[in-house]
Amino acid sequence: MVIVRSLQSGAISFDGAEGVADIDAAVLTINGLTSFTGNGATNSSGGALHVQSSLLTIAGNATFQFNIAGIDGGAVHTTQCPEVGVQGRAVFESNRVAGSGGAFYGGSCDKVTLDNAVFRSNDATWGASSGGALAHSSVLLTLSGSTFKSNMAGEEGYAVMSLGPLRSMDGLTFAENVQHCGVGTYGYDNTELVGGAGEGPALGRIQEGLRQEARAWTCAG
Repeated sequence: MVIVRSLQSGAISFDGAEGVADIDAAVLTINGLTSFTGNGATNSSGGALHVQSSLLTIAGNATFQFNIAGIDGGAVHTTQCPEVGVQGRAVFESNRVAGSGGAFYGGSCDKVTLDNAVFRSNDATWGASSGGALAHSSVLLTLSGSTFKSNMAGEEGYAVMSLGPLRSMDGLTFAENVQHCGVGTYGYDNTELVGGAGEGPALGRIQEGLRQEARAWTCAG
């Protein structure tokens, strides 16, 4: 399945409570070679996917590229979902958001699991934006085997902004994630991961073992 170019409310808007789409009793599964490219939800969240009160599984080489959202989740926005799973080498690249989560935002879900995903060159720099690749709030987040590279945020969490509990962080790679700020001003490269609370260790504590020593650098203009 290939979905290209939708400038209304995103490529798919799935709300189990309101019945926007009824797929197997509020279960949405995206499987196989699937591409969401150049979609936009300029006045809302989830440039490609907005999923509410539903089970979401993304499996098998799905690609999300050049999607834009005006609020949260440049490519994918989930809220009030019992479970969200992303697996099978999904790629999130060059997505952009005005709020939080350049590629992916998880909010008020019971559990979000991201395994073996790639987040590359995503952008959360419109104003006071956080989580260049990923942001989550009030969600139990499990991350494993994933890569975060060349993502950019306007404020905190150049790669990941965490406002919820984290269960594990196994086999993660962070590289070249940066802050966008005024040309010639200075910041630190030690906030690729920010936050974390509740069940499991906090992202803020775990980042101590992952990051390189803090050093000043010139912000991207």
